[in-house]
Amino acid sequence: MLKKQLLTLFSIILCSHVIIAQDCLQTGLSDNFNFRIITIKGLNEDSLVHTIKLELLIIDKIKNVEVQKIEFNAEETFDADFDDCSNIRSYVTGLNETDEAPDNDYGDFIVADFNFDDKEDFAIKKYWAGGSSGPVYNYYIQDRAGKFVKDSYLSEEVEFFPSKFDKKRTSLQVIVPVGACSIAKHVYSFNTRINKWKEKSHRLKSYCKK
Repeated sequence: MLKKQLLTLFSIILCSHVIIAQDCLQTGLSDNFNFRIITIKGLNEDSLVHTIKLELLIIDKIKNVEVQKIEFNAEETFDADFDDCSNIRSYVTGLNETDEAPDNDYGDFIVADFNFDDKEDFAIKKYWAGGSSGPVYNYYIQDRAGKFVKDSYLSEEVEFFPSKFDKKRTSLQVIVPVGACSIAKHVYSFNTRINKWKEKSHRLKSYCKK
């Protein structure tokens, strides 16, 4: 079965120079699910940036059965992305939660409760934004039926991973380096009554001396 999956993914990126397969089974990120991440990476012309075909299998931890499969492409990632199965983080189980995040990189795959409904959600790396700004992520939120659905606002408007979760105020704080001397601090608030996000504040702070 795995060989068939890899051959299917291989045919999508034949034009790339290098093919690298990675198969990671993550069992310590969630109380309810295991996550199997299968990636195939194609090296582009500059030998630094990759196009990745990713297949995510979500497995019920108690029944040990696959409950959902998600497939997508992650473009413009660097050579180290999705190479290390330990480059993960969980704000549910606490795995690697307090690790540093150099260049705003919180990991390839992260489990957390992003919309404050006490259900497990996840973020997965999409591409690098450039410089020290770090990677941006696709966010998947668990719906009432227990399926993971891509959240358009978090994935397309917020993108960067939050440095702070404020459950009391149902808000996320995102800090993004801007150039060499400034940071942008965004606060996004979630209205749990109408299930909508909005940007609550946006400040630009310079810390270089004149």
